[in-house]
Amino acid sequence: MLFKLFRSVPALRSFSEVKVVSSLVTSDAGAVTDSTPWTLDFSSVPVYTSGNYDEKMSKIFTNYVSSLRSIAGGKANRGFFDSILVYSFMEHVPLSNAAQVEQLSETTFKMTAFDPTNAPTIEIALKKSPYNLKVVRDMDVIDVTMTLDKEGSKNAAAKLLADAKVKIEDVVKEAATRFGDKNKYATESITTLSKRVIADMEQFHQKKVTEVGN
Repeated sequence: MLFKLFRSVPALRSFSEVKVVSSLVTSDAGAVTDSTPWTLDFSSVPVYTSGNYDEKMSKIFTNYVSSLRSIAGGKANRGFFDSILVYSFMEHVPLSNAAQVEQLSETTFKMTAFDPTNAPTIEIALKKSPYNLKVVRDMDVIDVTMTLDKEGSKNAAAKLLADAKVKIEDVVKEAATRFGDKNKYATESITTLSKRVIADMEQFHQKKVTEVGN
């Protein structure tokens, strides 16, 4: 049955290029910013179509990178708040689309809602965010102070990486169970792909640790 499956569909497929724009935000020179592109190109690694293991790993990687945005860095700028979504005009939008964000110091900000009636919603979104924020609202103006916990941020980043690695390893185990000894090449190619994904995640982790600082 397995032989017929691979005879009826192309046996190999290439992992399509996945472009991910990092949203790790910092004002330090040379550090990762919203405009820093990161590219995963696994076109040279053949992966069997059956099982969609490449898509599974790609999703895990993308979710991992996105989760890093929930960890406060050593410094912040206005773009830092774009990871916080606010319900405005019948849709969820980045906070900067719902309020004017002014940075007063390294850790303090003033936000003015474009629509004054939306200020309470913005206040709630800020308070529910995973960041360490002190939020005080006066009508349509919201004062935000960030408390930076460097060790806590590093520990959180390490846990995210460890959890993502476990998920990648689970995909490899699933493939090994499916193909087994009947198709060792399929298992080996998926294992090779997993190592590349993990290597890229580790690079992102190191960037985050550098961003948080000592």
